[in-house]
Amino acid sequence: MKATAPAVPDPADVAVVRGYLAADTWEQRLKFVMDSAKVRPLMAKYYENYSGPTTFSRIISSITGNEKVGGWVTVKVVGGGVGPYYLKLTPDGWKIDWISSIGVNPTSLTVIRASTVATPVRLRVNATLFSDYTLCTGYQYEISVWRLQVSDGKGSEFVFVPKESAEGRAIYDVLKDGDQHRMVLDIRIATSNCGLRVYDGKPYAKGGSITTSNLTISKVIAIDTWRVDN
Repeated sequence: MKATAPAVPDPADVAVVRGYLAADTWEQRLKFVMDSAKVRPLMAKYYENYSGPTTFSRIISSITGNEKVGGWVTVKVVGGGVGPYYLKLTPDGWKIDWISSIGVNPTSLTVIRASTVATPVRLRVNATLFSDYTLCTGYQYEISVWRLQVSDGKGSEFVFVPKESAEGRAIYDVLKDGDQHRMVLDIRIATSNCGLRVYDGKPYAKGGSITTSNLTISKVIAIDTWRVDN
């Protein structure tokens, strides 16, 4: 069942999101998005089992009246389990940044976890603070970290960030509220040399050495949004 048209005309940003959500086919959504030719194959894959219009309760406008071409707004949708949507004012009007709004990624956390390549990959994720944690407990080089529960829409993993790093402090400042937050993070697989096992506070060679591999955050790109300014 489609949402009924409002008695009072929608603000322009709301009209775009309403039209997008009301589309009978995913192809009809293309006219509401930025770079439609570029995202068409991505949308075709994402909407392989498209089920029709999305129902919702209401849409909240972010227009202030001072927007200029090139400006952005974030439009929230109440009900329906979708959004928020990031819209840019183009010469052709407001358009949805579909890649950022949906959270499209070049790969997945699972693939990064299985990789032996330490090159960071930029991902749009939902992150929650799980606990503080100590890597390499009982060994020569302990590392005090925050352990995050991070999901990318395909799966979830624990991701670590050192507490005293700039990234760790920035993330904790937001996630300490206990809620889930959108973030754009550079994530990689990292191997730490924990050194030798420690006995009575001293490294003990016969205790053996150890290394550990974990997903770690190398850079925070954005917090509380999936949109990144190019």
